[in-house]
Amino acid sequence: MLARSFWLIAFAALMNITQATPGRTADAVNVATPSIVIFAIPYWIAEQKGYFKDENIEPTLEVVANQREIGQRVLNGASQFSITGPDATIVDAINGGPSRILAGVVRKPPLYLIAKSSIKTFADLRGANRRAVAHRRLKQAPDQDGEG
Repeated sequence: MLARSFWLIAFAALMNITQATPGRTADAVNVATPSIVIFAIPYWIAEQKGYFKDENIEPTLEVVANQREIGQRVLNGASQFSITGPDATIVDAINGGPSRILAGVVRKPPLYLIAKSSIKTFADLRGANRRAVAHRRLKQAPDQDGEG
């Protein structure tokens, strides 16, 4: 029920969709994602249960490997929504761009930025070794200077 509510409210709000009327052409909606991932489950549930059809929405889920390209597709209208991690949108917003996060499908993001105690600001990251950890229970490989 939560997944259905999320998708229907998001699509209706952004596309100004009113109640479906008989004979009306379905609204085509393109959703871009970088890969087939768990975060697309609400889309698939809505599709399988017929929620899009009930609202006269004809969605397509397109895999686009590059998050920057996904962002550009949303900005230029080639895609109306994206299912991606928040990092590209956050960077765009920090740099004064128009992208914003509409909603999330997980309560807690599964990625973390982990840094040595000597790194206090984003500027301190310049030239530093970086890595992403997908889950905090996973063992981390030591970086090049042997620190974990």
